[in-house]
Amino acid sequence: MTFKNKTFDVHLFDYERIDDKHQEKSLKFLIWGLTASICLRVAIVVLNKLPQFELEENYSHLIQYIADLNTRECDLKSMSRI
Repeated sequence: MTFKNKTFDVHLFDYERIDDKHQEKSLKFLIWGLTASICLRVAIVVLNKLPQFELEENYSHLIQYIADLNTRECDLKSMSRI
């Protein structure tokens, strides 16, 4: 995306699903910008892994943070059993 002569990378996802009321129709959505960025971050946190496509931003710090949280949580559960 270009804004004021500056180029920015913007996440963009196509989403399609069957309309519940009209089975022959599908609903198509274009998810982009902030909404796509939030969806991407939520997916990274929930799945605890990076997507298969290349990212311009460095999300490895988010994965490391999640791994550290999971390790601390496991340590706390182990200590509470003793």
